[in-house]
Amino acid sequence: MRTFTTAALAAAGAVLALASVSPVPATALAAPAVISVEGTCHDTQGSWPCTVDIDIQTSKKQYGRATMEGEAYLNCTRNRLDHNRPVHIATPGRADFATGDGGGAVRRPASFTWTKDTYEDFPERIEPGEVSWVEAQRATESGNAKFTVRDEKGHEQTLAGTFDGPATGLSDRLFQRTGPMTAGEQQRCRSDRPTAQAPRGADAR
Repeated sequence: MRTFTTAALAAAGAVLALASVSPVPATALAAPAVISVEGTCHDTQGSWPCTVDIDIQTSKKQYGRATMEGEAYLNCTRNRLDHNRPVHIATPGRADFATGDGGGAVRRPASFTWTKDTYEDFPERIEPGEVSWVEAQRATESGNAKFTVRDEKGHEQTLAGTFDGPATGLSDRLFQRTGPMTAGEQQRCRSDRPTAQAPRGADAR
């Protein structure tokens, strides 16, 4: 099996990126940071759209385990394939609130959820007779924060609590993995009409 990273990843430290797929602690924030995200507030009665400014007080960043993103590609040709593969990475976030000062007229959420969507064009190289797939290690962050919550009516309240979600100032890691085809994948390449039950996602001819 071979592994590739983009030139940008290599410049940023590809050795670290390829050393392990288990969580890798990152440097904690040197100073508080504030991020603004749109998502969904929740309480015991249901949920509603809201915007939250997250004023990070203390936090820890880390990389999660590598997971496959999208389909595997088979190179059924006799030539090396070089192309850009579009990759979508969705990283969920959640905050749980402990205290607040919204008052009786404002609906107070117990939690808040959001998703960070990242889109990348990943340069992929596949040798003849190989299968290729892309894996991602999501950069995440967890800690304590103060939250300014605003609903669609403009009501605002300040809450305290914890969060666990996409990291600020730390990019996800992407890598390409390749390996020899299985017997079933080789048969798929030889077939004029690949079946819908093929073990891998897409193929190039």
